Amino acid sequence: MLAKNIGIGLFALASILLAGCATSGTHFTAAPAPAAGKALIYVYRPWHFVAGAAYDKIFINANFLADLKNGTYISCEAPAGPVTFAAIPRTAWQPVMIEFVVWVNLQTKKYERLKTEVEAGKTYYVRWHFNGIDVKMELIDEATALNEISDLKPAEITPLNEAAK
Repeated sequence: MLAKNIGIGLFALASILLAGCATSGTHFTAAPAPAAGKALIYVYRPWHFVAGAAYDKIFINANFLADLKNGTYISCEAPAGPVTFAAIPRTAWQPVMIEFVVWVNLQTKKYERLKTEVEAGKTYYVRWHFNGIDVKMELIDEATALNEISDLKPAEITPLNEAAK
């Protein structure tokens, strides 16, 4: 009898806790085709329990893009040519002299996660993931990416001065 009551209690507790994990809001919507001379880039983070509360500030070519939280994606355009992706952990973010801190960190490659060349008119998918030790960003093929990104929500766009908080 005691085991049954404990089992019922654990089931009820798990149901309550997991109810907060349900996503709400709009899911993935494809962005319009990129402007002439530019590539379309999606940066996404599949939902995972491990490191779920942590998030990074994503930069492309030293330009702040978004806070990439668990289960979100962001799209942007980039000029054809070299593109550098950086992911600065929220815990490493300093609100003082933001631009200088970002520039120094990117110059020292401390938070650089991926460098690639993009071609105008093409679409690229970059997946953010935590491998248990560090954050990785990697190019993903379109079929895999569309499967993984389909249930994700758009990342909230926060101005850089607000993102420092």
